[in-house]
Amino acid sequence: MSFEEGKKFMNSLGEYGITTGVSMRVRLKIDKVLSTSEQTIYEKEIFEEEFTSSGRSGFAKRIDLIPLKPGFYRVVIKSLKDVSELTGHPITLGIYQLRNMEPLS
Repeated sequence: MSFEEGKKFMNSLGEYGITTGVSMRVRLKIDKVLSTSEQTIYEKEIFEEEFTSSGRSGFAKRIDLIPLKPGFYRVVIKSLKDVSELTGHPITLGIYQLRNMEPLS
């Protein structure tokens, strides 16, 4: 299945979307930047089976939810496998603030 094609679905909340069937394996690492060094607080290989879309101009997938205290962090995400279906499509890492979560750091 190409990246532009997809199958329709309904999630557990009753929201409709489309799934591409494209999977991606990444390594996500988060270091807390301290005054003289850095401390790794999160490092994980993540295998995402599918990207989904539900009304945006592109496809999206939340790969993890990581609560952090206010501060300075270095975030590195690395693809562990070439995904030919994504060639020519911009990839963006989004970081969002959610309230009422217990921070890791």
